[in-house]
Amino acid sequence: MAVTIPQVTSALKQKGLKFGQPDETTILMGFGSAKDSIKVILRVLENGEYIDMRTLLLATCADDNSNLESLQAELLQQNLDYKMVKFCRDTEDGEIAARVCLPLEDNPSITADQLSTLIGALVSRCNEVLPTINKLIEAGKRPGKKKTIEKGGGTTPPEGKSRTSTILAIGVLMLGAAAILAVVYLFLFMHKG
Repeated sequence: MAVTIPQVTSALKQKGLKFGQPDETTILMGFGSAKDSIKVILRVLENGEYIDMRTLLLATCADDNSNLESLQAELLQQNLDYKMVKFCRDTEDGEIAARVCLPLEDNPSITADQLSTLIGALVSRCNEVLPTINKLIEAGKRPGKKKTIEKGGGTTPPEGKSRTSTILAIGVLMLGAAAILAVVYLFLFMHKG
């Protein structure tokens, strides 16, 4: 038996949290005022063995932003400094998101306190880090310069863009994958007799 969306919605109701449910595996929530709202999507994945929670459109940084490397370095540093919430940037559209995950494996339930802790960590960490992210993005904007779209949906990088930003992006992805694998292996090791 695995965790179900009704168990999650029941736990959210216990904590007095408001949410929407667009489908059988997804829950949407918002925290903060309309202007500074942090939108969160919660999904129950892998047949109820994994909870994935991430922000939606926390911020956006274009490929031609002159502070892109500094921003990626900041996201990577935040990932190294904090144990639960991880930040990432989608290289396709520039969206910056924060994510927290919980592998449940064979645990048939999740408590309201566990969910509250995950949500609280995600939202509070976003509130702490978002001002720094926004400052880096704003400082690096180039007036009048737009992202160029090529056939096939790729982007043309700005002139003089170094390979460092690509390497940093790959490093962030590898760190995220390594963290997930480490949690899974640790979990499996702890539950092996």
